[in-house]
Amino acid sequence: MKCDSLSNVIHLLLEARGRGKAWWQPSKTQTYAGLWPLTNLLATLIVNLFGLVYNFEVSRAMVLTNGQIEVSDLTTVLTDNYQASLSAIQSWGIKGYGFDGQRGIWANIQDAEEYESLFNGTTLYYLTDWNHYSDAKGVSLRYVRADASCRAHEVQENRNGTLNYVVYTDGEQQTKQSLQTPPGPGGLAFITNTNSTCGPRCTSISAFLAQSLPTSNSKVSAITPRFFTCTNTVSNTHLSRTVHTFGRALADEKYHFPDLQARMLAGAIGWSGTTFPGTTSQHQTYPRTSIVNFETMPTEEEMADFISSFTTKAIAAGDSMDPFWAWKVVDAEKVPVTTPALVVSWRYAAALLGFIPLLHFCTLMIVVIWANKAVIKDDSGLAGGKVYYSLLKRLEGRGCMLTADEIVEQMPDLRVAYGFVPGTGPGDPGRIDVFEEGEGVILERAFREGWYDG
Repeated sequence: MKCDSLSNVIHLLLEARGRGKAWWQPSKTQTYAGLWPLTNLLATLIVNLFGLVYNFEVSRAMVLTNGQIEVSDLTTVLTDNYQASLSAIQSWGIKGYGFDGQRGIWANIQDAEEYESLFNGTTLYYLTDWNHYSDAKGVSLRYVRADASCRAHEVQENRNGTLNYVVYTDGEQQTKQSLQTPPGPGGLAFITNTNSTCGPRCTSISAFLAQSLPTSNSKVSAITPRFFTCTNTVSNTHLSRTVHTFGRALADEKYHFPDLQARMLAGAIGWSGTTFPGTTSQHQTYPRTSIVNFETMPTEEEMADFISSFTTKAIAAGDSMDPFWAWKVVDAEKVPVTTPALVVSWRYAAALLGFIPLLHFCTLMIVVIWANKAVIKDDSGLAGGKVYYSLLKRLEGRGCMLTADEIVEQMPDLRVAYGFVPGTGPGDPGRIDVFEEGEGVILERAFREGWYDG
């Protein structure tokens, strides 16, 4: 498939017209010569088509190089207005259910690669690192973990959630809990304590799930009323060796945030920004039509996971959008950079890559089959001249200064063929030559087995 081979074939295609044929009727030689450029063209097209089955896309990669990154400063969750800060955290938990923002776009935070739930009350969020000098970002190995646990209690009064209080059984005694706003049937009411004593980074949360009955056009099943007493603890920033291994080692101190901010994040689902009169608690109500709801009756673990997930949604939303909290610039060994990633459609690529050697193999087999009809030791001028000796001797000493086309013109109406003439008897070798018509030349696909001379 080299250039000189193609040029020779094209020359043969133009000159090897059959005797007695119309100008538009190709000879057998022209037909074969025409197939050869088409085969080369097909191979070229296949190579070009291969460029359609792969492309380069932008990939987020963490490279081991020193540099500066931007990270969320969770310390700034607390502003100079404490109550407004609590309300903002709750609103960002709602945004975490579905938003599209300046720093990230997800249909749901639970679908984001930075989010991880163990479905037992524990959820984690892997924080994002941003290149300080570009928009490149990557998921870091640092995460914040929320661990919640709940106990369920039977509801004795206000089962359907229409009153401003609820009575539930706590062990053998009944406890009355005031509600700022009745949640209504199937609704949720959370009571979050701003002065919790469950731990330095822990917040106490109570949840009332009102009774509801399914309707004919509702996907929500019947819900038995329950009152849950829960705690939720937010860890400091931890570091994993790999994503989702949940290492317990603390990250570098420059990524830490205080206990107060952790308690604020832990109670995210129940903050309203207003303390209920005469208490240290804040109330937040979610009606049945809210995106914060249950379609089936939750277990204690499911309620705990619901609360901890709300916290990580708030962290994820703030980590992905401006201007919820501030960002700080830190020196890091791993800096996210924009890199190209090769994406290949292997289903088509494999077919194209397999067809190219198949085409070469078929072409080689055809050449081998045709070559079986030729006995030429090499492509030197002497060997080629000897093949045509019997034909060229008709010139009788003339023609040394002629071109090939001029030599052909000196022998008009000459019909020749390359073939063999068998020997006259046993031990007599056959003869291979370019014979004129009528010299008894035998034309077969392959020479017969035996001895030959030139």
